[in-house]
Amino acid sequence: MELEMDRFGRVTIPKWVRQQLGIAPGARLILETDADALRLVPVRQEAPMRVENGLIVFDVRLEPNALEQVREERDRSTAGQES
Repeated sequence: MELEMDRFGRVTIPKWVRQQLGIAPGARLILETDADALRLVPVRQEAPMRVENGLIVFDVRLEPNALEQVREERDRSTAGQES
C-alpha cells in the first residue's frame, strides 16, 4: 500500500487498518526505524514485565520507566523495613 505524506509530515492510516489493529484516536504508537524503513507498532496495555527462559524481562517499548519505577518502589520498601 502506498501512502502520501502531507506538507506537515503527516500520514493518514486507512480506516480498515486502524480497525484491524484496534487503534482509535488517541492511541499510542511506537515508531521504529531500520535503515530506510518505518514501522508503527500499537502500544498495548500489557505488563512491561514477563518471564522468559526463567528470567524477568522488561519490555521498555511498553513502559520506558518500568525498571526505574520498580527500583524506586523497592528502595522505598527497603528503607521502611530498615527503620
